[in-house]
Amino acid sequence: MLSYETGDAGVTITGCDAAAEGEVVIPDELAGLPVISIGDDAFGGCYDLTSIIIPEGVTSIGGNAFGTCMSLTSIIIPGGVTSIGDGAFIGCGDLHAITIPDGVASIGTAAFYECYSLTSISIPDSVTSIGDGAFAD
Repeated sequence: MLSYETGDAGVTITGCDAAAEGEVVIPDELAGLPVISIGDDAFGGCYDLTSIIIPEGVTSIGGNAFGTCMSLTSIIIPGGVTSIGDGAFIGCGDLHAITIPDGVASIGTAAFYECYSLTSISIPDSVTSIGDGAFAD
């Protein structure tokens, strides 16, 4: 169901079967290496995902990583994440609440754009950069 690329430091998730639905649990390791990032567009267009659990070893969430996951209601961002890419959660209209963990330094442009149901967000002091329109619409 998940596609990925391996590198010296670990694994980047690069894609998911668009027909995936319900909860997706990203494993701590793939091919014997730690999962360290969610790549650009990795889950983009997975309309029927409702929940995603990201392992603690992940340090970055790429641009449009979860874009238009319209049924996504919950996601747990682990404490090791330091950056959330441009449009990472764009169009996740059912996402209700999100907690940005300590350690995140940047939230990209339009990261939560069109997250119409978002009613609660917690942003730690570690965030030093929030892109234009990060929480628009």
